[in-house]
Parts: sequence; C-alpha cells; structure tokens
Amino acid sequence: MTRASASRIARRRRGRERRDYRDDEDLIVAETAIALQAAWNLSERRAIDLALALHQAYAGRPSKIPRGGKAGALIGYTLADQKSFHSRNHDIRRKLEAGKLLPDAQVIRAIAQLLHKIHTRRF
Repeated sequence: MTRASASRIARRRRGRERRDYRDDEDLIVAETAIALQAAWNLSERRAIDLALALHQAYAGRPSKIPRGGKAGALIGYTLADQKSFHSRNHDIRRKLEAGKLLPDAQVIRAIAQLLHKIHTRRF
C-alpha cells in the first residue's frame, strides 16, 4: 500500500469542529441542580426546575391559579424566548447524560455545603 499525501490526510479531518461547552449558560444550572439533589434530596427534574428558576427565569404571571387563591399571592416564573421548563429541563438532562456539560466538583461541593447549612439551620 502507498502512503497518503499530506494534503489527503488534511482533507480527511474536515467537518464541523466540536463545540466547547465550558462557557455554556446551562453549566451553572447543572451545577446548582446537582448540589440541590445532594443537599436537599430533591429529584433530578425538580432540582433542575428549581435551578432554572433561580438562574434563568424572571417573575411573571402564574400559569395555574388554585381555586380560592387570592390575587397577588402567587408568583409565576417565565423563561426567556417563551421556552417551557419542561423543554429546558430536557435539554439540560440530555447534555448531562451525553457528557457535554462537565460540572466542576469543587463548585458543586461548595454549593451543596451552603445549601445543607441553610436547610438544617433552625430559626
């Protein structure tokens, strides 16, 4: 067999470069969600929803009002671009399962310790 030329070898590796997820806005949400799971024993979905509400949501009208609820007593959250919590939750879970988001263990540990102290403190 003959060796491939340098130009042929260079052409083999064309295509889209891998995306760098180190500056992804979902990374801090994932780190907070993992810390919430560890500190407060929340489920994965509930922890991601709470982390999304903390980091990416802003106050809005509640989507569901219970019967007998007083006006002004409820707060709803809205995500940017009219996204639903379900779709954003799915996106973050997919990125975590695929190994695209790599949360920092030290950051998670620090957040979890702080949340655990808040949860166990008696007022």
